[in-house]
Amino acid sequence: MHSQAADEPADQAAGHASQDAASQDAASQDAPLQHAAAPVDATTEPASTGALLAAVAEVRAHLDAAHQQLAALERRLARVRGKAGLMVEVVASRRASVRADVADAEWDLAEDRAVWSAEMFRIFGRDAALGPLTLDQLPAYLHEDDRPALSGALTAALVDGRRIDTWFRVARPDGTLCTVHCAGRPEQGTDGTVRSIRLEVQDVTESRLS
Repeated sequence: MHSQAADEPADQAAGHASQDAASQDAASQDAPLQHAAAPVDATTEPASTGALLAAVAEVRAHLDAAHQQLAALERRLARVRGKAGLMVEVVASRRASVRADVADAEWDLAEDRAVWSAEMFRIFGRDAALGPLTLDQLPAYLHEDDRPALSGALTAALVDGRRIDTWFRVARPDGTLCTVHCAGRPEQGTDGTVRSIRLEVQDVTESRLS
């Protein structure tokens, strides 16, 4: 009798412990369902999407404005290049016209030969088939009043290596006079002797008369 009465409280305690464990298991199973059932704010996603679309539209507007500015700059650059090209052509044309009036002549003393440009023959009124004049012949084709000046300039260039810068009048075979400006320099060899003389002769008749 005593043994049976003692076991009853133990059985009852075990039963209560089993019931508590079952209750805890049920509570843990219900917890995820409660979290899953939490309400979602439906206004958050549409608001963020609208802000993103607005930002994209603003970026596109800035890009369009930048493209328009770039196109305007390209058009302006094309106009500037066109004007610059025209200026270069004008300068080149002027330089060509100036050079066309300048005659070139060279006397190579070492090789005993002379080279004249076509303008040099025109200034002296000499047929190109006859060839250039020698330095010794050159003064005879000048106005008699100008021969001493040219002879002195040529002597100073040959002896002292001085530059030539003088004016003289060419007496053409047809009797006309051509006023020219003559400038040049002697070319010396390694031994210091003059090997050649180069001259630039420009017809300035019209400018001297005006």
